[in-house]
Amino acid sequence: MNIILIQMLFIIKNGYRLKKKQVKIYKFNNFSLNVLNFLYKNGYILTYNFNNAQNCINIFLKYYKGKSAFSTLYLISKVHKNIYVTVDLLAKYQNNLGTFVISTSKGILSLEQALKLNIGGKLLFYIF
Repeated sequence: MNIILIQMLFIIKNGYRLKKKQVKIYKFNNFSLNVLNFLYKNGYILTYNFNNAQNCINIFLKYYKGKSAFSTLYLISKVHKNIYVTVDLLAKYQNNLGTFVISTSKGILSLEQALKLNIGGKLLFYIF
């Protein structure tokens, strides 16, 4: 897992802790943009857009009745310690509380999507 993605996730997490409406990301790459798109599609952020004047991404955070869209974000793979799982191991991680985010050959997927496609990959983080 790269440091740019980790920084982006912690900026979002801290933005929720501080009850901000939006946060700005100044360092990003294609991989972090794919994760950001995953968060948007799964309802963890409201929306995001590019600010070309400041060369950053504005991420608008999502709240429901004053509570953030997620309460916990736990990194599984670290910078120098990647955790790879097979399809057999993915079935053991299945629960209804949150979402495991996995980097696969088909892109960034949730645990359920990876099980449907019958592929494993690198566990990135757990969010609920």
